[in-house]
Amino acid sequence: MSVERLFVHGGDLWRFNTPLSCLQPPQQGKTHINAGDVTHKSLGEWDEQAFDRLMNTNLKGPFFLIRALLPMLSNPSSVIICGSVSARIGLPQSSAYAASKAALLSLARTLSAELHPRGIRVNGLSPGPTETPALNKLSGGQHEDKLREDIRALVPIGRLVTPYELAKAAVFLASDESSFVVGTELLVDGGVGNLQLNNIPTRLCVTY
Repeated sequence: MSVERLFVHGGDLWRFNTPLSCLQPPQQGKTHINAGDVTHKSLGEWDEQAFDRLMNTNLKGPFFLIRALLPMLSNPSSVIICGSVSARIGLPQSSAYAASKAALLSLARTLSAELHPRGIRVNGLSPGPTETPALNKLSGGQHEDKLREDIRALVPIGRLVTPYELAKAAVFLASDESSFVVGTELLVDGGVGNLQLNNIPTRLCVTY
């Protein structure tokens, strides 16, 4: 089975009425939507502009991207929304980020309820700590090895998930193998969301 890729800058869709001719139709009804402003701050550090920017990227962009693609989605179709295990845990300084991801996972449920009569399944794919360049952004290029070690300590199986592992999970949700999977969340998090550890570093303020 194969999954075609769709490249759209979803974070900009809310700013203007994007002509449908500018969007590449999802191939074989398979669409994966991922938008990520991973900003983490303490509550007192947030201002309205930064909060709006994060929500526009992480929530508003994907919402209106799905709306724009709706006329192009065939029957059957699979829409995969990238969530995060952060929506399930109370990680310090993740308030805005985690809230945006929790809202996306809610969309997977509510849009499935709305769209399943049209043959459109919507599911959430929630990664745990992932080995990506975003780690460098979080660390500001400094102490990246220490940050990676601290993040790894949060994961019960003791390592970060790879993009390839996430891709395999996305292929499952996009394929007919998951035709009975509707409006739910697939956690690919190494146990972070469901298993309790006793050695969690208290100073961690990182993202998944």
